Amino acid sequence: MGQAEQQILQMLSDDLISAEEAGKLLEALKTTTPAPPAYDAGDTHDEALEGEIITPLSTSPPPELGRYRRLWLVPLLIAVGSFLMSGMGLFLLYQAENPAFLGFLCLWPIFIAALFAAGILVLAQRSPWLYLNVEEGSGTRIRLAFPLPLGLVNWAVRIARPFVPG
Repeated sequence: MGQAEQQILQMLSDDLISAEEAGKLLEALKTTTPAPPAYDAGDTHDEALEGEIITPLSTSPPPELGRYRRLWLVPLLIAVGSFLMSGMGLFLLYQAENPAFLGFLCLWPIFIAALFAAGILVLAQRSPWLYLNVEEGSGTRIRLAFPLPLGLVNWAVRIARPFVPG
């Protein structure tokens, strides 16, 4: 029994209202929508959250999002360029009469990282993208586009599953 029902019954027992009025009030409570839950003392939030709910103006994506879809090419070109430059440097070091160990030590991680980055970027091109468009009241606009490599995340979760307790 809720707090409102208890108050109505208390008013009835104190003879503040008649049984007929109590019945009408209880019936009215049944037809109204339930009130939000009361504040829980075990709640970890110190204060209530504030803000306004913003609904999108349109359900169709803006036409300029196509140019963001091609932005994956910039880091791909950087990764491929790094891969080719470090590969050429490693080739020249292997061809030298006295190869410098420090050169190998510096170029191999760049070579492997560039190869890995290029592979990830090619996969990111086909993955779903999250477009975030933020507009402030002052007219400031921020647009971000992120690939969501859900297949890669699924693969990592399947591999990590045996190592996670519970």
